[in-house]
Amino acid sequence: MAVDRNPIFRPVSLAVILGLLVICIGLGAMMFITIEAASVVQDKDVQKLLARLSWMALVLLCLAMLMTFWVVLRHVRTQMRSRSAPPGEPTPYVNAWELAGKRFQLNEDIEPEDPDYLADDGEDEDDEDDDDEDDEPGSRPPRDRWR
Repeated sequence: MAVDRNPIFRPVSLAVILGLLVICIGLGAMMFITIEAASVVQDKDVQKLLARLSWMALVLLCLAMLMTFWVVLRHVRTQMRSRSAPPGEPTPYVNAWELAGKRFQLNEDIEPEDPDYLADDGEDEDDEDDDDEDDEPGSRPPRDRWR
């Protein structure tokens, strides 16, 4: 049985991908603006601050690109799975209880060969289960081995 996917997930994943792309573009622009500003400024302290800001933008850009790559791969994998597996055809209804009843028919004419199934009367071949010799023969009901 095929599980229907919620149709809201596709636009949400596309929105996440677009958001991450905007973040990557913004961080890249910030990095290049700070590098350009650091090359123009004459003050060494401001130049050092802009260089550190540029390095931080580069690290954040790398992380954002890694997350974007991961989300895009996951989105593509999900789309490929949903398109490759067509929904299966439903199987016909089968009444398992009716089939089991047809397969297992008790035949009352045939006596079981298991001596434990029969009542202990003291005369059978299986003397190991004759623990009470003083009981009258046939006083105990036969043991049901299915209980």
